[in-house]
Amino acid sequence: MRYSTIIAVLLLAYGFDAAAYPIYGSEDTGIHRLEQARLAHEGKIEGSQKMSGELLSVEQVDLRLLEHKSLELPTPDADFTAQVVGLLGGYQDRYSISVLDLSDLSNVRYAEHNGTNAQNPGSVGKIVVGAAMFQALADIYQNDSERRRAALRDTTIVADEFIIKDSHKVRFWDPASQTLTRRPLEIGDQGSLWEFLDWMLSASSNAAAAIM
Repeated sequence: MRYSTIIAVLLLAYGFDAAAYPIYGSEDTGIHRLEQARLAHEGKIEGSQKMSGELLSVEQVDLRLLEHKSLELPTPDADFTAQVVGLLGGYQDRYSISVLDLSDLSNVRYAEHNGTNAQNPGSVGKIVVGAAMFQALADIYQNDSERRRAALRDTTIVADEFIIKDSHKVRFWDPASQTLTRRPLEIGDQGSLWEFLDWMLSASSNAAAAIM
């Protein structure tokens, strides 16, 4: 069995409030699992605490390559690559992984492990679907971020036979009972457009990707 790891960052700047995402935006986005994440982080219900990077607001996300569009990948850094490979434990031969460190633009570092191995990273398609959806919203609602947000938040999708079948679990939060359920999508499940995008990208749900 072969494994592949894709590290990707999809940064979507839509002018949300400073604390809108990832854990303080359930009402604005319609992504109900965010309420559970917030309550758990605040210690009001059982659940894991968030790491500092997970608490960044949209306004704190730095799109570092906007002024460096001609940047080319540097030669792999041996020390950096060794650090990254060290995280893979005893499964190093099963992974192909690349990491680009942009924390210091004067010293961009690149790590690559098994870079020439042939893999089948199917979830790359989910990034393409997500990018296409946001581009479509930008084309339809030009210069109108509020209508884009409304379309994402207020559009309800009902899962149909396109979801069959998937092993990836997504999170369902019931605010009334304060319970979090993790399971694959089933026919009849409902969610906002934001939620289906979230399930596709955060949980790598193939069922949500098929719907999108």
